[in-house]
Amino acid sequence: MTDRYDPTGEAAVWERAAQLVANMALDTGPEDRWNVALSQASRALENEARAVRQGTGGMYYRVITGEDYTPQS
Repeated sequence: MTDRYDPTGEAAVWERAAQLVANMALDTGPEDRWNVALSQASRALENEARAVRQGTGGMYYRVITGEDYTPQS
């Protein structure tokens, strides 16, 4: 099943890249400069994934009621 908010899979690629970058962190603690840089890079990649999944109105649509909702074009 394809994700209706990511039909091309582009957001999934950004999310996977964010995970890979986050996994590069060292065991030296979160305050280590290298870990801080990796954390910032990971968040930037996650933001790209979020932007791909946003609708035309700038909203990130999620079904809450269980009814099928199609964003307006």
